[in-house]
Amino acid sequence: MRSEDYLEVIAVGRYRDYHGFCCLFRLAKIVLAEMLRRGVGVAAVRKKQENVKQYTEAADQFSEAKMAHINSQLSLFRINLQEFAQRYKHDIKRDPEFRKHFQIMCARIGVDPLASNKGFWSEMLSFGEFYYEVAVQIIEVCIITRPKNGGLIAMTDLLRFLHIKRGHKHQRISIDDIRRAINKVRILGEGFRLIGMEDNTMILTVPTELSSDHLAMLEIAQTTGGMINMSLIRKELNWDEKRSMIALTLLQREGMTWIDEQTSEHSYYFPGIALSGAYN
Repeated sequence: MRSEDYLEVIAVGRYRDYHGFCCLFRLAKIVLAEMLRRGVGVAAVRKKQENVKQYTEAADQFSEAKMAHINSQLSLFRINLQEFAQRYKHDIKRDPEFRKHFQIMCARIGVDPLASNKGFWSEMLSFGEFYYEVAVQIIEVCIITRPKNGGLIAMTDLLRFLHIKRGHKHQRISIDDIRRAINKVRILGEGFRLIGMEDNTMILTVPTELSSDHLAMLEIAQTTGGMINMSLIRKELNWDEKRSMIALTLLQREGMTWIDEQTSEHSYYFPGIALSGAYN
């Protein structure tokens, strides 16, 4: 080999070594940068976790302090409420409207004067005894009037009967009192239930579960003096005859509707609506 050829081989080898070193150096820089980047990322995550932990602890401390403040305020409200009840107990017992607003005020701060027959509220206002007495009278009125109204009585009729039954010597009662008393007899099952109508709340006094179809018919009947028929149901509700008859059959079987077969089209009457205010 000529000397110049030998020198060329050496030069090429050195170039290759230098080129390989450069590649290795660049690779090392990339690896080092990635390691540094990952190191910074882990540190950032740990820092973030630490911050979240601190925020959570601070939030818990704030929540505990806030809850303690709320409980303190509620305790103060209850004390003031008891003082109010002592001062106005005669008005609460005598005036149904005053009693209603007092009950609402109690509910807003989590006090239920009806929760027990023992304790301050029972001794001070006799609420438990009062509403149990009204509940018993409601049951008596509903049983007596059931043959006339089919087990569906208007709230206004029930209030009128209760005023007659209680006489002038007893505390006057309101619709709100009736609602609260009925809630006390729910333990008897579905035999007593409030049905909210647009014009007048009804009380169901038979152990029957009314569906949304029955309630829709009741809504119509309240606008027609208690009467419904197939044509009216089809017009107002767009039901077919089969669906209408299923609902009407249950109502008639339970005695909640009377049928008039002497008209060109059979008419069904809810006596509790049709005779409202007209029977004793």
